[in-house]
Formats: sequence, C-alpha cells, structure tokens
Amino acid sequence: MQIVTSPQPHRTLELLKLLASSPHGATAALLVRAHGFDSDMIAGVVRAGLATAERETMKAGVKPVEVVRLGITAAGRKAIEECRWCSTRRISVRGSRARREQDF
Repeated sequence: MQIVTSPQPHRTLELLKLLASSPHGATAALLVRAHGFDSDMIAGVVRAGLATAERETMKAGVKPVEVVRLGITAAGRKAIEECRWCSTRRISVRGSRARREQDF
C-alpha cells in the first residue's frame, strides 16, 4: 500500500509521521480517541507493512490492561520519504494535534 493509493492519503501520512515521531510508538486507543484516526486506517497501514502492532499488558492502577502498541517500520519511513505530493505540502505533528502547513 502506498500512501497515495490510500482513501485518505493525507491522514495516512499524518498517522505515519506521528508514529515516526514517537520513539515508543503509540497505542491504538490513543490514535483513535485522541487523534481521530479510523481503526480501519490503522489496520491498513499494519497490513501494508508500514507499521507494526504488538499486544502488551500495562498496569492501570492495580488492574492489568491489554493494549495494542503501534510502531513505524522501515517501509513506513521510506513511504514518508518517497511521498510525491509532500513536495508541495508539509504535514507536521506537534503535541496531540496534527496540522497542515503550506510550503512557501
């Protein structure tokens, strides 16, 4: 799956850039709830080999909770670098908000 063939290439690129900027990745729940990514999009980048998904157990208080942590792959980083339409538009991720900026 190339970014440009995705139904929402800008959002897919935002997702990959967010994962690339996070040394420990991000949980699927965080990506869906806080960043508004669709679970089908997340599954699509994992199926395409652009990201990995690993199940892990975290402690929430005294109760263990299973989460899915996503991380970017080398193929995902390469997809960001090779994105053709990125030359006219830059997408940056700051904090919990993604925003688009026009290059001048």
